[in-house]
Amino acid sequence: MKVRAAALAIAGPIGLMLFAAACGGGDEAPSSEPGPAAAVTSSQDFGDVAVFVTEYTIDMPAILDAGEIEISVTNQGVEDHNLLITLKGEEAIVWQTDGIVEPNSTETAVVELEPGVYMVVCTFAGHDTRGMFMEVEVRSDDR
Repeated sequence: MKVRAAALAIAGPIGLMLFAAACGGGDEAPSSEPGPAAAVTSSQDFGDVAVFVTEYTIDMPAILDAGEIEISVTNQGVEDHNLLITLKGEEAIVWQTDGIVEPNSTETAVVELEPGVYMVVCTFAGHDTRGMFMEVEVRSDDR
């Protein structure tokens, strides 16, 4: 699945509905600050990004190179999780898992990310309110 960030801009109420639907019943949107459980690792130097989720943590690189990446989300926990990516401060969803990522399973997709600051969030069953979100910086090759 190839996703272009510019092609997925969702305006106003539609973006709010999608974000609320993904939340699984939580009333609060995630804070723009990384949660205490957000794992921060080093920069990723190639197009493959491994993301590991478990109860209330996201483990992935905090800095990515812009462009096409293959993202693999692996649920190492005992609860269901999902994952979505938004530009920080925006409601539009840039990419999200096809639904729930069940324990001991992986979902892989190809995503095109432009330079910017993004929020990566698990919104399933209010996990975002338990600190399951983090900020990721996407940098251009000409840094």
